[in-house]
Amino acid sequence: MTARRWTPRTAALIALTALAALGIGAGSAGAQTDTGTLQANVGGYRNTSGAGAFALPLQGMTFQQDASPLFDVAPTAFGPSDAAGTATDPTAPLGTRYVREATAPTGWAPLTTLGSYGSASPYVGTASVTGSDPAVATIDEMSSFVAQAANPPLPTTCGTGLKVLLLLDVSGSTSGYVDQYTTAGKTFVSTLAGTPTTLRISSFGTNSYPGSTTYDLATAAGQTAANAEIERVYGPDFEGGMTNWDAAFQDAAKAGVDVIVFVTDGVPTVHLVNGGVVSGSGGFEDVAYGIASANLAKYPQLDQSLAKQRVLGVGVGSGISVENLAAVSGPISGSDYTVASNPDDLATVLKAVAGRICDPTPVTPAAPVIAAPARPVILPPVMVRGFSALFGATGCTSRRTVTTRVVARNASTITFIRDGVVVKRVTMHALTRRAYSLRTVLPVGDYAMHTVYVRVRFVTGATPAAKSMVHRFAQCRASAVTG
Repeated sequence: MTARRWTPRTAALIALTALAALGIGAGSAGAQTDTGTLQANVGGYRNTSGAGAFALPLQGMTFQQDASPLFDVAPTAFGPSDAAGTATDPTAPLGTRYVREATAPTGWAPLTTLGSYGSASPYVGTASVTGSDPAVATIDEMSSFVAQAANPPLPTTCGTGLKVLLLLDVSGSTSGYVDQYTTAGKTFVSTLAGTPTTLRISSFGTNSYPGSTTYDLATAAGQTAANAEIERVYGPDFEGGMTNWDAAFQDAAKAGVDVIVFVTDGVPTVHLVNGGVVSGSGGFEDVAYGIASANLAKYPQLDQSLAKQRVLGVGVGSGISVENLAAVSGPISGSDYTVASNPDDLATVLKAVAGRICDPTPVTPAAPVIAAPARPVILPPVMVRGFSALFGATGCTSRRTVTTRVVARNASTITFIRDGVVVKRVTMHALTRRAYSLRTVLPVGDYAMHTVYVRVRFVTGATPAAKSMVHRFAQCRASAVTG
């Protein structure tokens, strides 16, 4: 018999045939996967049921993952999160992966930096992808991220009355400044005195102490009683303790007000688990619980189209974390939050905050005409021109400018109030034009609805004595103007 000549091709074919007979695929012999499944969970509103995650699931959040905590190697987007608040990357590389929030659904914002243990830190989770079970990104042993709910606009009902909650920090770190806090609280009351504002006063330390009394600041009796309550909060019964933002905002969610003025001097150091106080010593965990409860306080009915409570953050002292203060209120300094670096400046800051809530300057009534009536001054209506284009979901990637334009003759004062903050006021001696404008620049991804309230007061004898209008707009929605 002639010997058969073996070639590499013949040997390979014989090996493949043998593997096929054993039911083993050609590509599976000795093959190992180099990817695995990576998951990230995210919540929004605080879960107060006492069961399950600390925050209710948030749908529509996307994430980034990378091999570097700086996200400078090959960052990869994945998501969005589903109805359970889970985003999945089924082809994540093996090894340690770093995860952060990337984009948020309408009405929410991603968080990438928070104050942790007294310093600003990247809000980044880690996961070890092994190729077997799904790897879940964790942050300080928490298996879920939290997002920020948009801060509602300030209602433009100063003239008919606003309901306000003054939420005061009484943790141990404030004990050396009780006189400054007391004076500042009374200054807040006196600034709103005589306006149709109703006020509730709550405080928090290790626990929350919600106030149940409503003070009518239009009356002297209401002002006196409110001042007495502030003296009691920082009086002989001052408790001190830890800092529990979680409990404070959970109670604030039940306040039923228009505005929450949140005064604090540091970072949260405890939170609630099933109604009991748990210490996290100021890490991401305490902050995340506080943010979720602040989201709940902004929208107590878990629906951003229903009841809203705007949060105005006031940070006191050098230990405040601006990142955390912005996370529980909103991103705009001077509008969503303000910082008094020195406690001695707190009274000045709270006076300014009160002025944003309701301008206490009264409208002076026109003097009665004794002589024969003169021909009345006929004023044209206040004209409002707001420019805001309509963009789709892909059209919100560059900043937009919205212009609110007011035309009024015989005006004595024109005041522009944007999101509750007086940003421009023109008085009679400076009124050299008939038209005045306010430009608002909306940053990328700003989905919140903003409000510009314009109040026009006319010269004595003019009819009507005053006129106002509201211009509401958002970066990615058409403008709506009422006058």
